Amino acid sequence: MKTRVFVSSTCYDLKQIRRDLEDFITSMGYEPVLSDSDNIAIPPGLDNIEACKWLVRNSDVFVLVIGGRYGTEDAETGKSITNIEYETAYDTGMPIYSFVDREVWAKRDTYERLKEMILDESLGKEKLRTALGKNIEDPRVFEFIDQIATAKKDSWIHPFSKAQDIADYLKNNWSLLFRELLFERRSQAKHEVGDQRTPKLRLSWIDSKGETKDSLNVMWIPGVEKELTLEHLRKLMISDEDLEIVEKQAKKLKEIPGLGTKNLSPARRVLNYAHRIGELLNIATNNFEEYAWRYRIRDRAVVPVLDLVNDGNAPASNIVVYLNSSEQVVFMTEEELNRANIDVPDEVPKEIAKIVYLAKNPPGYKFPSYNAAIPNVDLRSFINPSLLNVPRRLTVGTEDYRLRIDINGNLKHNFSQRVEEEGFYLCPKLRKGEVAEVEYECHADNIASPQGGVLKVVCGEASVAKR
Repeated sequence: MKTRVFVSSTCYDLKQIRRDLEDFITSMGYEPVLSDSDNIAIPPGLDNIEACKWLVRNSDVFVLVIGGRYGTEDAETGKSITNIEYETAYDTGMPIYSFVDREVWAKRDTYERLKEMILDESLGKEKLRTALGKNIEDPRVFEFIDQIATAKKDSWIHPFSKAQDIADYLKNNWSLLFRELLFERRSQAKHEVGDQRTPKLRLSWIDSKGETKDSLNVMWIPGVEKELTLEHLRKLMISDEDLEIVEKQAKKLKEIPGLGTKNLSPARRVLNYAHRIGELLNIATNNFEEYAWRYRIRDRAVVPVLDLVNDGNAPASNIVVYLNSSEQVVFMTEEELNRANIDVPDEVPKEIAKIVYLAKNPPGYKFPSYNAAIPNVDLRSFINPSLLNVPRRLTVGTEDYRLRIDINGNLKHNFSQRVEEEGFYLCPKLRKGEVAEVEYECHADNIASPQGGVLKVVCGEASVAKR
């Protein structure tokens, strides 16, 4: 099947140009498509506009020739048929070659100077014809030219004096188009055959003994029971009454040496402690599953240590490794891990109990030994919300989070690279005996598509990797 070249122009004023281009296209071995030709076939039932659009869509190359006439208008849009043909070709993405009569092209500056007078109709038709020349029948051809010149693609416009100017330009540019087609075919063939030299990347865990494995053992921590946890947290609470007393005695407590720290007054230490216990009680009450996972999570977290191997036959350059979080395995930064970790004391810390005791008793009383019971510390159910901020649920960034590790330079084939990203932790959400999967992706400058796989995380009583 021959390449179809559509020639778009007004017919009456450019009749000879169209015939010359028809002969030229035929001599090149292509099929000319002209709406006024006797050799074209059009499906029945189409009006003139739809027939022209159909011919354009079924062509391969679009040649636009603009003279001094605007051409027949479409009653619905007010656009000329030539304009509609151009927009149809533009939307299909086919190559477009635009040519403008040199006399018309030379009058563009004149049109720009007269544009405002033309729009407000203050310039009579006779004066306009004198200014633009007798061959330019409608100034809207310049608006059409501006539309082409400002398009995002194929915006080059080439002036011509005779048909041979157009033929010479097309001959040179179609040769370039053919060359690009050959290059594209060679590139596609090379892609289909595939590059015989390519990297092949895979990951393995490195355990605490330095051995590479597909499965990583993580420590199992005995779980916690909800009712016992809630009962214990309530025992660690400071009562509303005691908190009010501490606030009232804040200035006097500040005067007693050894109760505060460099950054916290004694009263603030108590309030911070009470806030923390209140926050934990709120989490354990409303979302015990989250509490159970965060309980001593630091003891279960491990620094992921991996072995990246290139099993291919070419080096991999500038590698980026992604490890994906899941519902059972989450990657965290040091800061996120510290915020998420829950570790509660067995009793009210002695320094906190001492501050509360001294706030309730006049100075000079001897503080009981740390092993003695702390008197008058009322362990009631909750904190007065008016004294503290309402505890909020802590988010740990487990959704849509991927651990990214960048490896600069090249990794030679048949070589491996130890990958250890300090400051990031693997935090499992597993019970004893459960197994989770961690998906990974390896990218490199000279790898066409990501190479990936799956690593396993097993929860047992074996030693964890490097902590």
